[in-house]
Amino acid sequence: MYNDYFGFSESPFENNLDQRFLFLSEDHKEVLAALLYFIKENKAFAMLCGDVGAGKTTLINCFLDRLPESHTPIIISNPSVEYREILLYVARSLGITDKGQKILDLIDEVKNALVERKKDGKYCFLVIDEAHLLSDQSLDDIRLLSNIETPDRKLLPILLVGQYELSYKLQKMKMRQLRQRISVNRFLSSLDYVETSHYIDHRLKLVGSNFASCFETNCLPLIYRLTDGVPRQINQICDNAFLICKATGLKKVNKKIVKKTYKALRSDILFTPKSFKEKSGKSFVPWKILKPMALGSVIVLLFIGWLRYADLIKPLVSRISLQLPNQKVTTPTVQKESTQEKKSQAPQPLSAIQNPSSADAERKGKGLESNQQSPYEIATNQASTAAGKTEAGTLDTLINHSDAQLNEQQTVTSPKVIVQTGDNLNEIALRNYPNKARPGIEAILKSNPQIENRDLIYPGQVLVLPAIEKNSNPMRESVKKTETKFAVQICTLFNSSRTFAKAYVNELKQKGYPAYEIETETKEGTVIYEIFIGKYVTKEEAETAARDFQNNGGKPDILIKPEIAQSPESKKVEK
Repeated sequence: MYNDYFGFSESPFENNLDQRFLFLSEDHKEVLAALLYFIKENKAFAMLCGDVGAGKTTLINCFLDRLPESHTPIIISNPSVEYREILLYVARSLGITDKGQKILDLIDEVKNALVERKKDGKYCFLVIDEAHLLSDQSLDDIRLLSNIETPDRKLLPILLVGQYELSYKLQKMKMRQLRQRISVNRFLSSLDYVETSHYIDHRLKLVGSNFASCFETNCLPLIYRLTDGVPRQINQICDNAFLICKATGLKKVNKKIVKKTYKALRSDILFTPKSFKEKSGKSFVPWKILKPMALGSVIVLLFIGWLRYADLIKPLVSRISLQLPNQKVTTPTVQKESTQEKKSQAPQPLSAIQNPSSADAERKGKGLESNQQSPYEIATNQASTAAGKTEAGTLDTLINHSDAQLNEQQTVTSPKVIVQTGDNLNEIALRNYPNKARPGIEAILKSNPQIENRDLIYPGQVLVLPAIEKNSNPMRESVKKTETKFAVQICTLFNSSRTFAKAYVNELKQKGYPAYEIETETKEGTVIYEIFIGKYVTKEEAETAARDFQNNGGKPDILIKPEIAQSPESKKVEK
């Protein structure tokens, strides 16, 4: 239709088996050589797989044209039939008439006919195209045909040609016997970018033109991207592009026409309404009845479950409603009540119950009077007093309570927090105890004995957050008692002189760091110098100084050890 318009002698992109238009890429040449080897060496089985439109059938016809005259192919193009029909077709090709023989008798006649041909120097082989359509049973039966042989050669070699579904079938366990017999196995891939250009140019030259005369140069990348180098798709898009190009009055195909051609080839997909559904008439549709029935059944089951497990669900719902996720917890104010009321109403913490006398001894040791204590301290002390009067039977009952019941008992004295996804104890302590994260962690662990591993807390877990007394930081108390000064070890100088160590310390002091060195003598008599900065009251201050030094003044050879505690007044120590 467009041949005269472009000056073509005939249509260049017809999807037919014309061997003049066959373009042999490097992959095609290798596959063709492998098939000829299969015939020459008389192998039992060969397989050729490839995607749709890759040119398998065209290549097989080229292979058949190059066969020696002594070899005759028996070609089955539509193998979606039973094994007996395939066997009858092979028999008729050999001149054997169908007399209603049984399969074994028919196989014997086929073998005898092949032996007679061999005496005359003639050989046959079987080609099954579209072999992926064969059933598993038919494939296994065809394997038995390869057993037709004489001591010196196979009488009926078999070539299976199909899409890659054939390879999937042969990967099954029950197909392993056939798979092992395939000695020549090739996959025909599509064309690459350069081969696509040569393929189009090759076909146009056969009709008296070339690529540059019919296509703009920028069309090739688009054609390759839209077709993936599949020859059949290249033929379709080029053929329709010439048709549209003639309709628009252009002499060369451009990118706009290629895009329009691609849309035209997919018009059934682009323009078919997605909401289109065939009317079912008055036919019965079971799901229209089953869907509401299933929904009703779920509702009934939920209602029955609520009635049965309401006692377990209600405490959980009420506990979760006490505090929303990500809500900051504040310490509740305990109102002043009479001592007698608090003894009867105050909750009993598990730690107080386990050792009631220890809390009283600690309170007396500190010499704290009741009128000087905070509301939280009063409530805790009174809870401990009440716990000391608890009988042994009540103690066993409380220890065996679940974590949820224990958390409910501590509601008055301490707020709670629900662990969210991604939370850990450090983050919870930082949120609820600013500037007191480390003592906060210890307080949380003490008030939540159900935490067996401080690194393992779970989303949905309810944790009690006790208040921290102003002077309850154990680290500060330890500092006051022992007057330990914390320092950050910057590095250790080996094989260095005192002068070098002093010079390095002076350099650090000029930068604003309170640096000093400690001279240490080892057992071998070697003197080393350990360089420190700071004389910090708490370990937190030392860690902050270490991070500041690392961020601002640190060098690649500096080793930060914020956990090391030393005293500037340390003397020489033997190591």
